[in-house]
Amino acid sequence: MTETDLRLFGSIHADRRGKVAAELAEFADGVDALFVEMPATNVTYGTYLRAFCRTPLVGLGLVLAMLVHYPVYALLQRSPHSVERLAVAELVEEWGVNVHGVDDDHPVVFLADAGPKWILPNWTALAALLVYDRSGALATVALLVGAFAGLQLVALYATRLWAVVTLPLCLLVLHELVLGPRASTAAVGVVAVGFLSLVLVGIDTRNETMVDRIAEVSADRGYEDVCLTTGNAHLSGLLDSDDVDVRVSKVHTSKWLRRSAETVENPEPTGASGPETVGDVGTEQHVLGARIGAAVVDGVVTLVVGFVLFVGMGLAVSGLSESAFLSRMMAGVGIMSGFVVTPTLAAVLYGYVAEHRYGRTLGKRLFGLVVVGTDGTRCTRRAAALRNLLRPVDFVFLYTVGFVTMLATPRRQRLGDLVAGTTVVRAAETSVPVRSPTRRKTVRSRPESGSD
Repeated sequence: MTETDLRLFGSIHADRRGKVAAELAEFADGVDALFVEMPATNVTYGTYLRAFCRTPLVGLGLVLAMLVHYPVYALLQRSPHSVERLAVAELVEEWGVNVHGVDDDHPVVFLADAGPKWILPNWTALAALLVYDRSGALATVALLVGAFAGLQLVALYATRLWAVVTLPLCLLVLHELVLGPRASTAAVGVVAVGFLSLVLVGIDTRNETMVDRIAEVSADRGYEDVCLTTGNAHLSGLLDSDDVDVRVSKVHTSKWLRRSAETVENPEPTGASGPETVGDVGTEQHVLGARIGAAVVDGVVTLVVGFVLFVGMGLAVSGLSESAFLSRMMAGVGIMSGFVVTPTLAAVLYGYVAEHRYGRTLGKRLFGLVVVGTDGTRCTRRAAALRNLLRPVDFVFLYTVGFVTMLATPRRQRLGDLVAGTTVVRAAETSVPVRSPTRRKTVRSRPESGSD
């Protein structure tokens, strides 16, 4: 089977359309086809409805993301579509090449087909919010649902005025969600965390799906040189793909608002061979004391990071209060909420980044521990995300939930470990290949083809 050369073009979703289109035209000159980060089939209102019914909180998180992104889209692109989709549309019209959507695990599609692992936590969290603050939670849901309906109506019936209407609509709803008296700060925070969990957990699966789809379409159509346009966040994962039918020949990283010359030919995977910390599987039952010591160290780190976040939040709230944008009472509520929000956010982010990149936090490193999959494999991005997003649940009643779960399971797994499929074992330093060398077993040199 002939191997396909794949050019990766990464961009920021919100950017200047003309600049990105010019960069893409130069980078993708002579390709057989263009692939783009979008579903192969249309996302309908029925898809959104299924997503909201199955996973209400994460679905509302998508709407919250729209409210944050669309004002920038309105200013820079005057369209609700990402800049790479708009750039590809221009090139297709000019060049006449085929274009294919390959993001079949797009967040909306994924949520519409979500299973019990997503459905149950979503409805449980929503019920907890209604018990905690029913009026605030209902107001938050109403604002987000109303915003989604309003944005869709604008896109349908006011296409030419989309940017003019969308900008004030998004800013007004965001103001009501953050500073308004009706919305619940806790509900907005939970919705935001839900969306963050979707992004962190789903990105690896989306990367694999896109590469598999490119290989399948290229083999079927006989493409030898193709280009995928996607967000910059996907580039490293796409480089690490093990699909031997697709070889990444070039990578271009677009810069925000300015032209970029960052094009690399025959790039190396980000997970190249080298020393890696691996786990001594089978030691799970003998590290409880070390885990407690590591938790104490990580707790200190979390408090420091949380304090920095709290100070920043306090300064921001104080500034808003002094400028009359925020009443003194609401400022006090915001600062009090910070005592809970900032340490929780610090713990989740610190654990996720450290365990995804290095397999262990500072505390685990000092006590000779590492997080691995239950089969002994390296902790993935998805596993690290799930493990740490559930950390606040494990911490209920001063870590009672997590501690009891650890004692009750043979692998000493807390709730986050059970969901993520991970465990904590003793570390063993060794030099192992992080990736299989089959990724680049065939290298072809092809003459550059001329433009059509």
